[in-house]
Parts: sequence; structure tokens; C-alpha cells
Amino acid sequence: MTYTVEDITEMIHHHLVLSVDSDDQADSNLCQLVAHIAQLRTHPLLRDAEWWVCDTCGCSVESGVLAEDGSNFTADGGFYCSDCIPGRSNDS
Repeated sequence: MTYTVEDITEMIHHHLVLSVDSDDQADSNLCQLVAHIAQLRTHPLLRDAEWWVCDTCGCSVESGVLAEDGSNFTADGGFYCSDCIPGRSNDS
């Protein structure tokens, strides 16, 4: 039998929360469960932040928010923030 996430959540609620005598014990049970679930992940929850510094204005940009088309980078390895990309007008 395959269980849905909702089925598993209901079982957790019943067995780890409702069946114990105190809120502190329920919280402890849930903390242990979360720690065990975190170990099941196939990708890390956290990653190191990578920052780029704009060659024009010097602002720092986290790599997670760079343009998907790669337009922040120049052919010679330079980097521009979104406001400084040559040929792009950001005036509203």
C-alpha cells in the first residue's frame, strides 16, 4: 500500500503529537523526526553563497539572482550587475 504525504502527516500527528502527555514531548518528537528526514535529502538544504562584484559600480550580487541568459558576464570574463549591463536600459 502506498501512503500519501497527507496520510503520513496524519500518522505523525496521531503517533508523535496526540499520543504523548505534554507539548514538550510532542515538540521533541517532531524535532527528532525533522532531523531524520533531513538526512534523507538527496541534495543539501544549504549551499555556500557565491558573490560577484560588478566591474562598473562595485555592487555585490549573489549568484542565485543572476540573469539566466548569462548576460551579466562578458566574453572576457567581466561581470556587470543588472543596472550596468551594456546596452540594457533599466529606466522605468
